[in-house]
Amino acid sequence: MALSAPTNDLTEHEARLAGALAFRLMMRHRLTQHQALTAVLHVLHDAEEADTHTDLARQELDLFKSDLIRAGRAFADFRNSLVAAFARLQPALAEATASLDALRPQLAEARADRSRAGRSRPAWQSPYGPPTRRRS
Repeated sequence: MALSAPTNDLTEHEARLAGALAFRLMMRHRLTQHQALTAVLHVLHDAEEADTHTDLARQELDLFKSDLIRAGRAFADFRNSLVAAFARLQPALAEATASLDALRPQLAEARADRSRAGRSRPAWQSPYGPPTRRRS
């Protein structure tokens, strides 16, 4: 059955939708690749001629849309809970930052004291002592 519209005029998003919808038809309804793609293209192009699977493709498209909407709402709920959690965490983070800023002069002083003291060993010497001797 020939399509009334050419198949190469799909946008990138429409082509991805067509592939996902055809995959759902093949997996859920055991259609062949040709049957699934033909039905999907009929739906996407609003073709007047319909084959036996066009109505099934329309139903599957409605289910696909509802699944996407449900996933979008779940993501929005997750995002909102994450934003609320970070809003509750913000005062504690600000306090921790202020505490660390107060410790900055002490850290600088400790680093200066350590560099003035010098090293107790040469840089090439191991702090763990000489290597053990291997027995042959």
